[in-house]
Amino acid sequence: MRKVLSLTLALVLVLGLLSFGASASAEDAKLLVWVSNALVPDTDQKLPQEEWTISKIATQFEQQNPGVKVEIVLFSDGIAMMQTFKAASTGADGPDIVNVWAGQQLFEMKDIVVDIKDKIPQDDKDKILGWDIMTLDFTAGNPILAYPASGNEVCGFLYNKQVLAACGLDYDANPPKTVEQFEKDMETIKTAGYLPIVAGDGGWGEALFVAYASWWVQASGSERVASDSKGLTKYADDQGFLTAVQTGADLYAKGYVNIDYATIQNPIDVFLEGNSALIATGNWNTSAAIEGLGEENVGFLNPPDISGDVMVKDTCIGGPGQALVVSKSSPNQDLAIQFLSFLSNKENMTAMNKANSKMALRTDIDAADLGIKDTGAFYQEYQAAMNYVFWADNSTMPDVNAEIQKQSSLVLTGKMSVADFAAMLDNKAAGK
Repeated sequence: MRKVLSLTLALVLVLGLLSFGASASAEDAKLLVWVSNALVPDTDQKLPQEEWTISKIATQFEQQNPGVKVEIVLFSDGIAMMQTFKAASTGADGPDIVNVWAGQQLFEMKDIVVDIKDKIPQDDKDKILGWDIMTLDFTAGNPILAYPASGNEVCGFLYNKQVLAACGLDYDANPPKTVEQFEKDMETIKTAGYLPIVAGDGGWGEALFVAYASWWVQASGSERVASDSKGLTKYADDQGFLTAVQTGADLYAKGYVNIDYATIQNPIDVFLEGNSALIATGNWNTSAAIEGLGEENVGFLNPPDISGDVMVKDTCIGGPGQALVVSKSSPNQDLAIQFLSFLSNKENMTAMNKANSKMALRTDIDAADLGIKDTGAFYQEYQAAMNYVFWADNSTMPDVNAEIQKQSSLVLTGKMSVADFAAMLDNKAAGK
């Protein structure tokens, strides 16, 4: 979910495209692929382009398909890239494949990208995670607009085993399964003199979207999250939303979250000091936590279930925040889908996941394939990645999501009621 900021490479337009049609031969065909930092991590960008992980995979595809040329163009401003794609989507010189954000930004492109629902190989359908997220409006039976891409980022709580042990708790052996038990543990930790949870807003409602929102999505589902933001249903009537946000506010009101939640700059620094039990974050901070506290002292916890009758149990926020679409203007649509399937096979997705330090998006990628041993925080995150609920912010219409990001810290620190927050969002969704 890292939001990229500036365009690194100039727009490169494909020249000399031949008109093959949907089922034409691949001979002498060219695929122009636009990608963002999500598919070319910083470590790759320090290398010559031919040594990027995705470039090596493209070269293999070319070798297996003589006459085919795959051109990778990197943009570091994902928003600018998507806007450029929209402008170029009807022209003959536009890209064949584009890396976009999954969720509402993908759905906004429904008229300019290919519905691949009936073109996905069955093995891909069976083994790749995230097809529900690529389905228009998260509604079963609707068009599937993209291949899941980049990898799985899972979110919840990292915990400090030493602090928990000092409080008589062992989350490796006995993690809390309900919010009620979780709050009892937080009181135990607070009483022992430790900060139970360090968290921050980060300017985008970070703790809400990486931790508390899991209670919302597991209770209401992504389809309801999306429909609330469109004004088709009401936040004020969405019990999953109301309960999730109120629970987050209660944690703060009871002193279980750092008092400077709204303004803290780097919560991970506080966690690494060793005086807090948990941090609300994602797997992108796991390496730093292990480096600072020691591998033996760090674990990962799914947010405990908000109730016993939720749609998805023992889950966390996660899933493929990135997608790869095929442009309707591409003269090589079948070849583009063939490349996406190749990019997503077990071997190549494993390579991409390793390069991006993300969890698997295939059920047949084992922890060992990613170099993860069967204990510790990384293994716990690998297991969590098999049962995630999708990012609530990606599921929300952009203007409403911006309002949530702007106002949620007020709610979570007790300066605005949850009811007033819901009413504000309902007005925003209604265009008021």
